[in-house]
Amino acid sequence: MRKIINWYGFEGRLALIFWLGYMAWLVVFCVIHQMVIMDSGVNVVSSILWTLREWGFWMLITPTLVSLLSKTEHYEKPLKAKLHILGAALIVALLYKVAVNLCSGRSDVLATFVSYSPKYLQVLLVISLGWYVLLKGEQVYYANKNSSTEPDSPKNDASRLLVSTGSAEAFIHVQDITAVQAAGNYVDIHTANSSYILRATLKHLLEQLPQAQFVRCHRSAVVNINYVKQLHSFATGKGELELECGRLVPLAKSYRTQFKQSVINTADC
Repeated sequence: MRKIINWYGFEGRLALIFWLGYMAWLVVFCVIHQMVIMDSGVNVVSSILWTLREWGFWMLITPTLVSLLSKTEHYEKPLKAKLHILGAALIVALLYKVAVNLCSGRSDVLATFVSYSPKYLQVLLVISLGWYVLLKGEQVYYANKNSSTEPDSPKNDASRLLVSTGSAEAFIHVQDITAVQAAGNYVDIHTANSSYILRATLKHLLEQLPQAQFVRCHRSAVVNINYVKQLHSFATGKGELELECGRLVPLAKSYRTQFKQSVINTADC
């Protein structure tokens, strides 16, 4: 269970907490409605079951949904990827509702699609806006936090970085970094033999690394050109950079010229 929660990330865990709170409020509202409006006996179990039937599915998929949205931030076409994810979520949610209604004896599939599509589109809009506000807020927070760190702090030492190993933190030398790849609000820092995690944006980290040595080769990747062994080109214009350790790093078409120029400049030095 802990691995699943950690996989969701901060945004996913926050979404899960939101849905739990919202559904708890719905249960309380249903109980009050039974007591005050209907003037009937209170049936807490039926209120819980109704809430789960109506919104339980969204509580389960929202953490995964926001985690996937965060991962698309560094795709070459992030908007297209986001639309695909949201469209798939809408279809799956509608199919789930149809299945629930069929099990309850209601077989009008078309009516279910027509009545629930606008409601679920609104839910997806709220989720998307909430995710976007949270993502931008996190980026601003960590950018300000990193920029306000004392210049002589070990964390901002030009020759090394403080990174996470999963269970602890450790210092690594900048010269040992072979590549850096973005993963939502984190970056994966690779060396020849290990990988580490740092909570920062790729843009901010790149500003702290030697510009002549670390070159952006993709929207979501930076490579240390001293460790590049080969460049593999594809017919589409894209490519891959093979590092000395065997790791493959994507080379986007839009960054190819910049990368080659950086290699030439380094060779001339």
